[in-house]
Amino acid sequence: NFEYPCYLDWSVNVNNNIESVPCSGDDFGESTKVLGNREGTVKVTVPWTSATRHLEKVFETGASDGTNVTSDNDVKKIWIVMEGTTIGSTSYKYTTTIKIPRVVVTSAYSEQSGSDAKQIELEGDIEESGTASFIETVIRTDLSTLHIDNTATTSSP
Repeated sequence: NFEYPCYLDWSVNVNNNIESVPCSGDDFGESTKVLGNREGTVKVTVPWTSATRHLEKVFETGASDGTNVTSDNDVKKIWIVMEGTTIGSTSYKYTTTIKIPRVVVTSAYSEQSGSDAKQIELEGDIEESGTASFIETVIRTDLSTLHIDNTATTSSP
């Protein structure tokens, strides 16, 4: 397991392949929406550092030193953790974590030269295992109870 404290860009795209299918109980002119095979992709760009430089070799060969070539997929677990600002006038912060349990890396690429800072672009397909969540999002705070809105309301007499 590796932790990368910095990412430059990321995106997660999910397509549920929802289709309209006419069913016998539908009203005339309406159809039921049916969930199809879910597809998802992830793109993450990280700076090229001592902690990330091996990602390209692992994708290409299967080993971080580039010598142990394998045809096995490069599968990663990706957690994107974002710490937010303080909540209202409190000193409490909130953290949002997006957990993706299985991503099959389909590309790991970095420019070999150029004037910009070196970075690595990873792309992958989200794999559904059938037993784990496809994507899980967790929002966590240190507040003692759930607060939806702390705006004071006044009532007129």
